[in-house]
Amino acid sequence: MKHTKMFDTHHKALADIKETEGELQLAQSKIVTGATANDYLTYILALSKVEGGMKSVARAQNCINKATTQRYILKVADGEKLTEQFRLKKANNKLRDAGFCSQEDVDSKKYFYFTTPVKATAERTPITESQKVVDEFAVTKEQFLALADKITFPVIQ
Repeated sequence: MKHTKMFDTHHKALADIKETEGELQLAQSKIVTGATANDYLTYILALSKVEGGMKSVARAQNCINKATTQRYILKVADGEKLTEQFRLKKANNKLRDAGFCSQEDVDSKKYFYFTTPVKATAERTPITESQKVVDEFAVTKEQFLALADKITFPVIQ
């Protein structure tokens, strides 16, 4: 396969971290977005089948998932908010059900790239955080009100 030596060198660098993180992230972004992108998917599939290869695949996925790499891949300037996320994943039933891949992809355990919108994170408020406590511990309203007497509140002057 074309580019195998380049991919091997890149994955060795990911494992050894001989280059700076920024250089690795830039290299990773060029691999998954350039002319080598489809060859890299074939390489990743082959790598996942050899002993110890899944660790190398996971390191590549972790590199791709970093914000700096995402900025390189999606061409988002520093300081701008990421509105999309780029992923390298193995086809699975959950992704098939979401329409990202086919059953054939799942059966062949194929790797592929996809981009999704970044989910907005809910704003943390005293109500949302209290609701989490109520849900986690199955606290009734009466129990929650009784807990208020045992909580230390800040003194506002």
